[in-house]
Amino acid sequence: MVRSLGLLFLGLTVSLGGSLTADAKAPIPKAKWSQLLTSLDKAESQGSDQQGKMKLVLINKAGKERYRTAIFFQKGTNRRMVQFKSPADVAGLSVLIRGGNVTLYLPQFRRTRRIAAHVRNQPFMGTDLNFDDLGSLQYSKAWKVVGAWVRKNGQTEMKLQPKPGVSKPYKELIIVLRKDKLLKEVHYFNKKGKKVKVMTRGSFKKIKKYMFPHELKVCDLLKEHCTKVIMTKVKMDTGIRSRFFTRRYLKRELDLD
Repeated sequence: MVRSLGLLFLGLTVSLGGSLTADAKAPIPKAKWSQLLTSLDKAESQGSDQQGKMKLVLINKAGKERYRTAIFFQKGTNRRMVQFKSPADVAGLSVLIRGGNVTLYLPQFRRTRRIAAHVRNQPFMGTDLNFDDLGSLQYSKAWKVVGAWVRKNGQTEMKLQPKPGVSKPYKELIIVLRKDKLLKEVHYFNKKGKKVKVMTRGSFKKIKKYMFPHELKVCDLLKEHCTKVIMTKVKMDTGIRSRFFTRRYLKRELDLD
């Protein structure tokens, strides 16, 4: 049963976007492209800060599942902290993102390590997310819109490419926004133009005045491996101070407020 459910999940995810632009109803004028990306960034940075718990389900191509738990903290658009709580072999491992800098804390060695830009496309802790994905809080800083459409169902589709001089592990992204302009899907294409990964978001729930996605699915189409992230105990506008996002706190055992 586990195997069949896992394969079904993979099959459904791979089928997403098989004909992305085929559903587009009409092109959006180029003059509005920049505004679309700015609106996306604003929607992605809802609230002054966020924190919550994550359950990560790692699913291989046979449908076998592995589990991990972590907590996360985010302030604005350029600060993020993630600390793993289980299983025991990864408990305490933390990652700090400040702007373009990514720092990893390894509790078993009691040392921090800065992640170089050229290795940020590597998988993060066995998941289908990489360090670059974790740090992508603002699309407009690194990406430009090269095409945009409104689908027949009212959703918005955008094609993005890296800005000149910006190094990214992907040649192109296709982003799908819901009718309310919240991010629904991201389709990733490698340097050869082949789609290699799909991210989908769902279970949007209102927290205070914000709509927050409580489920995230990321599938590596080449490895036939998926990661499902389920978020709980999410809080917004809790007053996290900027000094929290430092190496000193990176080494501490953290908990939610």
